[in-house]
Amino acid sequence: MALMQIKPKGCSTGAGSLQRHAAAAPSRHPAPVLHSSSRPPLAVTPAVATPERQQLHRTSTEPKLDRVFMAAASSQGAKHSMEDCSCLADLHPAHGVLSSSVSRRGVSVSQQHIAVAAVFDGHAGRQTALAAAEHLPHLMHQGLTGRQRSSTACEDGPSVVVQEPLQPCCALPAAMRSFDTWWAGRRGRDRSGSTAVVGLVHGQELTVGNLGDSVALLARGGGCRRLTVGHRADNAVEMLRVLDAGGELEYDCCGTLRLYRPSDVGRRNGCMFTRSLGDFNFKQPRPLLLCEPHVVQQQLSPLDSFVLLASDGVTDALADDDVMAVAMRALERARNHTSDAQQLAQAAADEVTAAALRGESGDNITAVAVLLDWS
Repeated sequence: MALMQIKPKGCSTGAGSLQRHAAAAPSRHPAPVLHSSSRPPLAVTPAVATPERQQLHRTSTEPKLDRVFMAAASSQGAKHSMEDCSCLADLHPAHGVLSSSVSRRGVSVSQQHIAVAAVFDGHAGRQTALAAAEHLPHLMHQGLTGRQRSSTACEDGPSVVVQEPLQPCCALPAAMRSFDTWWAGRRGRDRSGSTAVVGLVHGQELTVGNLGDSVALLARGGGCRRLTVGHRADNAVEMLRVLDAGGELEYDCCGTLRLYRPSDVGRRNGCMFTRSLGDFNFKQPRPLLLCEPHVVQQQLSPLDSFVLLASDGVTDALADDDVMAVAMRALERARNHTSDAQQLAQAAADEVTAAALRGESGDNITAVAVLLDWS
């Protein structure tokens, strides 16, 4: 493996199928402790307290995830153009993508469907982010149902080659790989790329996948948990992989560690990400950047109330705990004026975006709020 030579800081020299997700395979994580019902348990004698009766009682009293409410907010911020995109979609087993939005409009999804939310942070242009927001929900539907082209945004859109329904944890990376392969042949002279963070709520399970440094945060029991891994050049694991692949790393004049192709002697086109959609100049002829997401599955419980997806325009300006605190305060204030869950989700997304602006974020800003409604 080649030794990395990093110049000093300063200026450089130049998861079950959609059809059967209610019976999905158990999560790898231990089953969470659920809140018990306020109603006292039925009195039974040991002679009749069979496992079947105990399971029936436990199932009938545990809260269920009833609906999911999603909303998005964004701002161009200090940049001269807007390159972020978001996507909110409702996937139906038989009818494909029922609703999809790349705007601020929220989407509410019943538990019988799958809710998809995503943030795409584009760079060197917006085309890759826009195309990903349009096509990825359809590709995930194809993977989850096991039916190629079961749902498409257009006749010549991308498709997932699949023989059987995939679990969400497999359908999500398959969708990203299929999009990237298709986009490589369709982009023309476009040289843009995009990070991605995608969340799927299916049954009572959350699956999150990310490329690059867009993040997913889960509000659990009063705390905040980050579900994503940052794929940047300063990530030690990613750094070694890039060097093994023949890439070179160097600090730019702003002190940011960037990845460069060996042929880029003048250091004109560096990339701070190590995984992304698009960015084919860094994937050909050798894959310095990958399109293989980090994926995590999380069994949800009533302790989980809220999921936030955000571009780095949010998390570079605010710490994770601060971001979640802003969202929770916005929800509490909004509840004083409305009980509409869709409006509550929108209030949280709007306030997180506004807080990042107040925090002097120098980037585009996008936040997607996912409100979990338990009954």
